Amino acid sequence: MPLQTAYQIFGVPHTAHIDDITRSWKALMKRFHPDLVKHTKGRELTEAEKKENLHDIQEINRAYSILKDPVQRQKYDQAIAQEQAQRMQPQPMRVPVVIIMTGANVTSTTGSVNFTGGFGGNVVWQF
Repeated sequence: MPLQTAYQIFGVPHTAHIDDITRSWKALMKRFHPDLVKHTKGRELTEAEKKENLHDIQEINRAYSILKDPVQRQKYDQAIAQEQAQRMQPQPMRVPVVIIMTGANVTSTTGSVNFTGGFGGNVVWQF
């Protein structure tokens, strides 16, 4: 199961009532229950399939435990809103800088340029 929000796991909007979330949780638990998966595939699951199935069930239960508790759900919604607001903030631009100097020794490392000599001291420019 790819990385999703708790609401996406259940296929419900963030305004969904707990009854809708519970209904979706029960349907997903039936879909991923090891005994039922075995019967729908008509064979025993491989170890890799069992491991993936267990991981999916754990993610579903983790999401449900957050959304069924009103206090945890409110904190979760606030964290999602904060994360979305941060993503909307413009990121500072990083512009390449070319510096030409004469009479100085220049060494460069990632993200900074060190100048020695020529000015009577060392200067480090971070960019």
